[in-house]
Amino acid sequence: MKTTYLVKVIATATEANKNFSGDVHTYIYGKEQMLLKMEGTRYGQDFDNMIPYFLKKYGYNRACDAKKSPSYKNAQAEEFWNYSAEIVEVAY
Repeated sequence: MKTTYLVKVIATATEANKNFSGDVHTYIYGKEQMLLKMEGTRYGQDFDNMIPYFLKKYGYNRACDAKKSPSYKNAQAEEFWNYSAEIVEVAY
């Protein structure tokens, strides 16, 4: 079994966000900002592409490489959304 590292970003809507206040969305990114998984969206747009092919192609070999990703480095609070990022290890 192989392992890979991905970036998990959690977006939480602030009270100032009148349309999505309180919503929590989770995104998982790989190399090249490839969105592999999305859940928690209000309108049924969730999807999961975390299959072995995509994990092998877009997963990072080392956690330190995943930390250099723009989706990890740029996760910060904004007026309407608070973002937090973490590195997750996935076996496939």
